[in-house]
Amino acid sequence: MVLRFDIIEDRESHMESLYQLKSETNDIYWSGYTQAPDFQKFTLWYKEQLQRPDRKIWLVMEMMNPEKIVGYLYLTFENNTVNISHGVKEDLGGKGVGTQIVNFATNVCQAFYPEYSIEAWITETNQASIKTFLKNNFIKTDKEKKCFHESVKKEVTQFNFIFSKG
Repeated sequence: MVLRFDIIEDRESHMESLYQLKSETNDIYWSGYTQAPDFQKFTLWYKEQLQRPDRKIWLVMEMMNPEKIVGYLYLTFENNTVNISHGVKEDLGGKGVGTQIVNFATNVCQAFYPEYSIEAWITETNQASIKTFLKNNFIKTDKEKKCFHESVKKEVTQFNFIFSKG
């Protein structure tokens, strides 16, 4: 599947598409929640994200069918580090979409932010994401952090992965 990446800057027209993705069962679970976001709260959050100078958001769609949203990508900038976060439409899991999204993210970072390190924090049980990042030249570090996930009603461990440029 050939993908197209549209950066969201001030385009509220994409809000509904991103809301649909963030409301899918897998995205809710891996984000640590138990239910889809409230639409009004999501709308406020979305508008705040568009104003953040430290975040860039892309919607990912099929090249031949640009109405079909297949995923999203966030890049968050902090202290000379770019943190990658992404999501893939549930019915496309295991089909290489996540791999293409992470590859796009690393290419953007290397081209436009070469002085930044590139990393991701992944929940220890999210084997699909771990596999995706490893395929894209990320290496698991010894850093980890604990986060409470509503979805499992307990604290979970997230592992740090850092991009190896070569």
